Amino acid sequence: MKYSQTIFTCGPFVSASFSADSLSRGLYCALLLSQSVDSQQANQSRLQKAIEENTDQERIDTLQREADHYNSLLELTLASLAIAEEMEQ
Repeated sequence: MKYSQTIFTCGPFVSASFSADSLSRGLYCALLLSQSVDSQQANQSRLQKAIEENTDQERIDTLQREADHYNSLLELTLASLAIAEEMEQ
């Protein structure tokens, strides 16, 4: 069975099309945010564990750079969500 990619722009199904589109974007954004937070938390716990175990400084520095990277990704995700929400209004 082939599904149509059509989004109705007029007629009785227009509000359902817009609602379905809005729902799918919301779910996707929630997934992106969840993945970003999970990645950031996992890396933060690896960094904390390395510090507690007195791992060599090079490894700690590498984990710190990765933590900064994941924090930046999380900030980018939040900024993208804010822009998307602003555009909807």
